[in-house]
Amino acid sequence: MNKETFTISQFCEAHNMSRAFFYILKKKGQAPKVVELGGKRLITREEAAIWRAGLDNLIEEVNRAAR
Repeated sequence: MNKETFTISQFCEAHNMSRAFFYILKKKGQAPKVVELGGKRLITREEAAIWRAGLDNLIEEVNRAAR
């Protein structure tokens, strides 16, 4: 992933998730930070990396909630 920014659709495609799931994560405060530039909502490469690094914690939370 050499892009500097992702649109939400690009981020979802790159991370194999639906936009609906992205917005579920966003509502729960578990999605990467989104910035608005020129009327576009974007996710920076750095924010995507931070989000990926936190996936282990997110997976643990989801598994606990499912029990």
